[in-house]
Amino acid sequence: MLFRSITNNRLGNFSSYPNPINVLPPDSIISIYRLNATSGLWESVNYRPWGWEQSIGSESFLTLDPGSGYWFEMGANTSITYMGLVVTETFNKTIIKGWNLIGTTSTQKIALPPPATEPPATPLTVAPVNSITSLWAYDSMNDAFKRTDHLATWWGWFGTDGLDTFDPATGYYAQSSQNATWEVGK
Repeated sequence: MLFRSITNNRLGNFSSYPNPINVLPPDSIISIYRLNATSGLWESVNYRPWGWEQSIGSESFLTLDPGSGYWFEMGANTSITYMGLVVTETFNKTIIKGWNLIGTTSTQKIALPPPATEPPATPLTVAPVNSITSLWAYDSMNDAFKRTDHLATWWGWFGTDGLDTFDPATGYYAQSSQNATWEVGK
């Protein structure tokens, strides 16, 4: 899942920071996970009645950041509302060689460019161009991953498993062939 707020994204004690996530039924989120692309390790925060508690080794996981993707561990089927403002400005996000967990800041589905589209192509405008080579997204309705690959030749984005849009509130595994900079929101 993706968190789009830049005004209320702090994870901590509710007496100091308002909860950035409203869920129904209440208290149904158990944990939130993020992939630390630099270390390759998963970090997590756990829900407690008083607030969010960082797991051991996850002390730096203090915010939900725009352009990042997250896994939510749920105790029940849940409706989630994100609190805050939609990001309207573009910003740069570092993408490292290998796997990254990313998400869009858009509130609308964005079609991936069709095959044979020359870079740079939104929503994944990266420098150097053609750095992101594959996108994977989990489809919870079908309990399966969807994927699309980016071929640096004339093919462009080639949907191999039905992934043809970049959707809000969806996290994506993005594989990059090299370190790159993604211009989020462009």
